[in-house]
Amino acid sequence: MLVVVPTRGRPENAARLSKAFKETAGPNTDLLFCADANDPFDYEGAVPRHQLRRGTPARLGPWLNRIAVKEAKRFSVIGFMGDDHLPETPHWDTEIAQAVTAVRYGMAYGDDGYQHENLPTAVFMSADLITRLGWMVYPGLTHLYIDNHWKDIGEALNSLTYLRHVSIRHMHRDLGLAENDETYVQANSPEMWVQDESGYADFKRTVLPEIQGWA
Repeated sequence: MLVVVPTRGRPENAARLSKAFKETAGPNTDLLFCADANDPFDYEGAVPRHQLRRGTPARLGPWLNRIAVKEAKRFSVIGFMGDDHLPETPHWDTEIAQAVTAVRYGMAYGDDGYQHENLPTAVFMSADLITRLGWMVYPGLTHLYIDNHWKDIGEALNSLTYLRHVSIRHMHRDLGLAENDETYVQANSPEMWVQDESGYADFKRTVLPEIQGWA
């Protein structure tokens, strides 16, 4: 399994997540932080070098697509966590991988302590599904509604598993667990809401009906 974490301006979060991985995940799970080349923060001092990739500046959705489609050739499961997620359950990765690979085009998520079963704010997907879609995130989405459309896909395919006992906590500002930094402000700007709401509507109108036929 590969877990991809797009990040900007939060090396302390990356260090926290890297430490949690070391304590809870097994040797067959790789972690990759994706940081913009122009991000001035010291990620190189925060996480091991093999866990870091710098590249052309991009937001959450584009970063995931850049990495996931390529790495789906090497990994059977590709996952996403935000840099404000924190895995807590020992061997969570084994349980997630088993759930994903148990069904065709499998998807799975744990309990984030916030949205719970309602939304997969951290999601794990079959590499075969990513390959068939040609993306991990619908290209019309940048940051918002991404977890909504992941749930739509999994439900359309009847392949989505919620693991209530697997804690991947979302240390979100709305819970008072993080500061309202520039990354949150930009991601939740009025412009982003308008843009991604339109992209989500387009996904439901044009792509979701096709996916429903794959089940």
